[in-house]
Amino acid sequence: MYQKTSLTVFFNIFMFSIHLQVVISLTECDLSTQCALDRNQFDTTVITCTITPSGPTDDPCYGHGSSFSNCECVDPNERISTTGGTYWCSSDGNWDTGLYMLEWYAPCYPDAGPNSIVQDSSGNTVTVVQDGDYVIYSCPEGYTGDGTSKVICTEGEWEPHIPFRCLDLLFVCFASNKPSLCQRCLDVVP
Repeated sequence: MYQKTSLTVFFNIFMFSIHLQVVISLTECDLSTQCALDRNQFDTTVITCTITPSGPTDDPCYGHGSSFSNCECVDPNERISTTGGTYWCSSDGNWDTGLYMLEWYAPCYPDAGPNSIVQDSSGNTVTVVQDGDYVIYSCPEGYTGDGTSKVICTEGEWEPHIPFRCLDLLFVCFASNKPSLCQRCLDVVP
């Protein structure tokens, strides 16, 4: 019982300390002349912007009239939710709400099996796909496809997703135990 109580008290003090540090970091700015950039809501390790300071500015405190613009993802394979916006520090000590609504989306990496051909919508071979784009899987001559051949990248996941793989036609023919299918396969395979 003593150990549990000590651990609970330590945890509560630790959490209070974290909360206090966050509150202090947000209130160090003089909101009558500055806006505080809340690093808990805006991650500069993932999203980078052009910063135009105005007035008294010392990160994370930006003078009224400062702006963030041309925001983009640090990783060029990732996609940002909104492009082209400018987010201002207003005279009431708050940032435009859109700044904290920016989101980033992870890319997808093709996961098709061996011998698969992976192409984007333009027919280019790809190894990484941005959120919202799709790929088409296909197989070279002598193979047949099994699985979902067109998949869309949505927040780092493929949809729909039944893994695609290329199967050797000769294996498929002989495994089917159907002579007519095997003859058609043999006519296709060199």
